[in-house]
Amino acid sequence: MSQPPVEPEHHLQPPRPYPFYRPTLAIFLIMPIAAAIAAFLLAEALVERDAIGGRGEAPPAVAFSPSTLVGSPAPEFELPMLDGASFRLSEQRGSWLVINFWATWCPPCRAEMPVLQALHKAPSEAARALGRVSVIAINRDESKATVQAFLDELKLNLPVALDAGGKVSNRYGVLSLPVTYFVDPEGVVRHRHIGKISAELLDQTFRKLASP
Repeated sequence: MSQPPVEPEHHLQPPRPYPFYRPTLAIFLIMPIAAAIAAFLLAEALVERDAIGGRGEAPPAVAFSPSTLVGSPAPEFELPMLDGASFRLSEQRGSWLVINFWATWCPPCRAEMPVLQALHKAPSEAARALGRVSVIAINRDESKATVQAFLDELKLNLPVALDAGGKVSNRYGVLSLPVTYFVDPEGVVRHRHIGKISAELLDQTFRKLASP
């Protein structure tokens, strides 16, 4: 006995093709995510979030740049010194402080070290006009042995702090070496010099800072 023919099901539609892929939609979805990641990385690079020196509370998350630092309070820091002591910026209040960022591989740094040594041992008349002037040479990210060998070679004994990882250098916006900052007795940055500093430039800066 033959089966009756099966009627086609007209209500069933053939499968629709997948819509053509539009990369524009993916771009609009990815761009906000990429922008958020970039902003986060930039903020991390500008703001030092951990306490420097490993003691006390972390400083407020404040970003500094060379253009905004002059005329502002010098960023606080604490670093180990070459002789094993500890150097804390806030403990230097009451006297002018010359902060020099340097490294042994930097020729201009090598050339200016005797000038900083002289400032430490026998301040010039221009320096004495400001009152008490101290100096700290902050070495950027070199080993204690490397720094000590350098000082021994040049017969230097000025105060040297070790900035492992360059954390303090970064907070002071140091992009090249050497860089020298002049901090007043109240802890405010009054001048910044980029590049090698000579005895003449040092005295010229002191006279400028001493003038009303």
